[in-house]
Amino acid sequence: MLSMGASLMQGAVPDGYYNSLEGLTGKALRQAAAKRVSSHTAVSYGDNTWAAFKSTDVRIVGGKETWWDMYSPDNVAVSSGHPGMNIEHSVANSWWGGSKNDAYKDLFHLNPSNSNANSRKSNYPLGEISNVTWDNGVTFVGNPVSGQGGGNKYVYEPADEYKGDFARVFMYMFTVYETISWKENTNWMYEVGSEDMFKPWAVELLLKWHRQDPVSQKEIDRNEAIYKIQHNRNPYIDSPELAEYVWGSKKGQPYSFTGDYEYPGPGVDPDPGIDPEPGVDPEPANSWVIVNSMADINADDKYILVAKSAGVAMGLDGGSTAYAKYFTPTGNMPVIENNGTSSISRPNSSCAVLKFIPSGSNYVASVSDMDGKLIGYFNCTAAKNVNTVASEGEASLFSLSVSSEGAVFDFGSNGKLYYNPSSPRFTTYTSNGQEKPFLYRYNEQIETSVTDIIDAEEDGILGIYTLQGVSAGEDLESLSEGVYIVVKRNGSTSKILVK
Repeated sequence: MLSMGASLMQGAVPDGYYNSLEGLTGKALRQAAAKRVSSHTAVSYGDNTWAAFKSTDVRIVGGKETWWDMYSPDNVAVSSGHPGMNIEHSVANSWWGGSKNDAYKDLFHLNPSNSNANSRKSNYPLGEISNVTWDNGVTFVGNPVSGQGGGNKYVYEPADEYKGDFARVFMYMFTVYETISWKENTNWMYEVGSEDMFKPWAVELLLKWHRQDPVSQKEIDRNEAIYKIQHNRNPYIDSPELAEYVWGSKKGQPYSFTGDYEYPGPGVDPDPGIDPEPGVDPEPANSWVIVNSMADINADDKYILVAKSAGVAMGLDGGSTAYAKYFTPTGNMPVIENNGTSSISRPNSSCAVLKFIPSGSNYVASVSDMDGKLIGYFNCTAAKNVNTVASEGEASLFSLSVSSEGAVFDFGSNGKLYYNPSSPRFTTYTSNGQEKPFLYRYNEQIETSVTDIIDAEEDGILGIYTLQGVSAGEDLESLSEGVYIVVKRNGSTSKILVK
């Protein structure tokens, strides 16, 4: 569990700032928080907002001040103005009719945003996505998972590193502005007049994100910068435990501000009464997990090639110059480091997906898109020259070695596959001056059972194979425990789990 200590959280909170909340519970506590922080100095929307962003939403990238865009991978220089960017309302202003009231101007939910991302997320509610219809590697738009969306067909999902940021902003906005005229035709997340103000599915989602993505230094710094401008604070940043007292596991208990909160993780009671033994977290299902050894290289598994330091993967698009052919990197793709496990939950949709085909002691690699459409087979004709060819027989052989330091694709005299950070691209070099990439394997949640395969099979089974490509015969019912690939006579395949 992570603990946000008093020295970090309380250092800038004025003494006694939250005294009026002490001992309160439920709706009364939320309304007392609103009364404490709602009074503020409103900043006029427009040029003055961008002036405020220079204090609240700027970071240094490549030695230059850039706008901190939580909606896209872009790094637009502050010195260039803000071309192609909007002032984005994370809580859509159409939800209250667009009235240019204090909610419209409140810096806590305003951010510099790529204009295309702003347009794509529209006025959709937050949510977790089952089917992505658009993404740029940071913002994801699509159909919600079952039970979310509040009846709307689409939701938008931020990158994992910002999920808690947005959750705490929504908590702030629906605490401070409970009494404004919220519209009924956009009430996918909120329920005006209810004890919680949020609908149950929204409470569950916001608490989950609040717990899994703790308050960051970015949020603390931004909270302080806004306090200097608006003269109010976000109490869910200063006191993360407040969310538990208002909506979560401590609801109904008298609140006390300590600034010392242990993050339990999503869906877990923050005081379960046990202290679990430390260890490495299990690999998250249906996400991409780093490969640290050759033991994790299996036939039919899917892999992406990632430059961890840059947060990009090898993309499908090729590029060329007079002396080089290469694969261009994808957009920003946050890598999550959690208790010894490195994973990626939302790869960019333009990632090249690799499958390794054994050929003696070497390999050939197929290249597909994220939907499984075959693009071709990896080919290397010389140093700094990589592309794809149409057939497996034309593809280049390579030796593969994987360790905790990265993956080595060795094409012999034609070089090894590297990522070049100074001229961003994936290609082969004969020198060692480039960055070694890492492989991430798709950790698929297997739901198909042996019975499902037998019941659904009409054309018969052609063969059964282990993940290493070794034949396991044709009799499903005699298989020992493990994961297998079933190849059907109609050409389709299924992955099954035998217990």
